[in-house]
Amino acid sequence: MDLDLGPKVLARSDDWTNDGNMSSLDYNFMTRHPSLSISFLIFTCLSVVLGNIGNVMVIGAVVSYRPLLRNKGSMFVINLAIADLCITGIISPMNMVGVTHGPRYFVNRALLCHTLGSICTVSCIVSMLSIAAVAVNRFVQICKYFVYHRIYTHKKTVLYCMSLWILAVLLDLPNWVGWGGHTFGLKEMGCTFDRTANHSYTIFLATTSIALPMVIVLLCYSILVYYVRKCRIEVRQIGSMSKKRLHDEIQFAITLFVAFVTFVTSWSPYMSGLLFDFEDRWPKELYVFGTLLGHSNSTINPIIYALASVRFRKGYYVFIHKLFRIKMTKEGYAIDGSRDENILRYTSRSRSPIATSLQNMNACIDGHCKNNQLVPNSYAKV
Repeated sequence: MDLDLGPKVLARSDDWTNDGNMSSLDYNFMTRHPSLSISFLIFTCLSVVLGNIGNVMVIGAVVSYRPLLRNKGSMFVINLAIADLCITGIISPMNMVGVTHGPRYFVNRALLCHTLGSICTVSCIVSMLSIAAVAVNRFVQICKYFVYHRIYTHKKTVLYCMSLWILAVLLDLPNWVGWGGHTFGLKEMGCTFDRTANHSYTIFLATTSIALPMVIVLLCYSILVYYVRKCRIEVRQIGSMSKKRLHDEIQFAITLFVAFVTFVTSWSPYMSGLLFDFEDRWPKELYVFGTLLGHSNSTINPIIYALASVRFRKGYYVFIHKLFRIKMTKEGYAIDGSRDENILRYTSRSRSPIATSLQNMNACIDGHCKNNQLVPNSYAKV
């Protein structure tokens, strides 16, 4: 297996002349692109700090707050947070090393660059696959409730999460055996998979890890919205699932759909270059912007959960207080000793701007489209 990165680095274009290519291993980003490099370092440093804290809080919230922990869909959220931690905790810091030390640092450590490129590729694939898995989970939970607990047992859900990582590793494997490749990208300013090594592999990877999961997500959420809007659903069709419980599940689904839209938006500039810049002629600035925007998605997800989901806000609160051993008795929150599902009582009447539309969306569930009292007023207090 050839792990030599030198020829690939030299072959990549970044406004180098034929004579200049011979010294591209000593490319100095700070000298040639000072403002771009400094902006990259500042933005990446901020993303690393916020992303690591945010994703640890996501995992802590799910583990600490019982209603989140009991929801099998939350396991895929943990899966997504772990993938995001790989970006914010490993890839982004090493990209900062690439900017400050230049290509030669990684060319002299070819195995490290291959490994980083593989981690980056696998983590991004797992992120998209986890979002698709959540969409399927929400579809089954809301539309096929009677079979949900047979399909999503605790052990099976853990296996589903592990299978996403295995699939992502298999999709990245061609980069190690010669179909694709890893390289230090002069335009991306970091180790990544080589988008110019083999265009057929690039198309294959984009189709299997981006396009297909996107179709699954859009299909699942389209069916879900149609199901909720039918205005013919009766409570007996949902079995033991109460209207309040259904409201919670739909809110969780909408939160994760927002995360999906954000993911696609964040990666669109880089994906455009991936698919259409066959000869690697697009400007460096586009790839730097695309890389920064794509990696920033790993920082944005925890913020989306906080803004869109009351359940996650409660989880963050519980985790922080458990982490610092603070007694949770401050205004608006109280802990009692019961074993009730709502062991944390949230008394604030404020609602998330994303969640406020849920009443109208779900008003048809009881067969009365004009009645918008699906969620009792007391819900804001629980």
